[in-house]
Amino acid sequence: ILMDMQMPEMDGIEATVKIRELGGEWTSLPIVALTANVMENDRDACTRAGMDGFLTKPVRRDELLRVLQRWGRERLERAA
Repeated sequence: ILMDMQMPEMDGIEATVKIRELGGEWTSLPIVALTANVMENDRDACTRAGMDGFLTKPVRRDELLRVLQRWGRERLERAA
C-alpha cells in the first residue's frame, strides 16, 4: 500500500493503525508512507503506526522503484 499521509477524513497514521488491527495477513502487508514531511519525528510516527517504509513527495521514480522491488521481492521469497 502506498499510503498518503494527508487524506481528507483519516490521515495515513490512523488508516495504517486500523489496517494493522485487522490482524492476519494485514499485519504483514507492506505499507509505505507518501508525504511531503521529511522530519525525523514524521518518520518515527510512521514506524510506530506500523508502516514499513517512507517516500517523500514529490516521489522520485528511482526511489519508488527501489521500494517496490524491495517489498515485492520479500513477499515473493516468503511465499516460496
